[in-house]
Amino acid sequence: MLNSSKETILENECTLISDNGERVEIFCGEFPIYSGEFHAAYQQGIHAQKALLINSDEYSYEERVEYGSVLYAVYRVFARTDGYTELYLNQNAGGGY
Repeated sequence: MLNSSKETILENECTLISDNGERVEIFCGEFPIYSGEFHAAYQQGIHAQKALLINSDEYSYEERVEYGSVLYAVYRVFARTDGYTELYLNQNAGGGY
C-alpha cells in the first residue's frame, strides 16, 4: 500500500455494494489491523478481519464490500485528512446479506 517514498498505492480491487445492490468496483489497498483496533472491535463483539484504504471521493457510505471473493460488512469508517478513507471489515456471521 505504501512504497518506499511514502506514496500511497491502491493496487488491489474491491467492490463497494450499496443497500439497493448497486456494485461499484474501485481500487483499494489492504493494511494490517493494529492491536488497538482489534481489541476495540472485540470489546464490541466484532471480529476485525480486514482493513482497506480507498479514495474518499469513491466512498458513498456503502456498508458492504466484496474483496478477494469474500463479502464483508463495514463496521467502522475513518476519513483521513489526506483524501483517503479507512474501511474496517468483518464477515457478518449473521449473514444479513
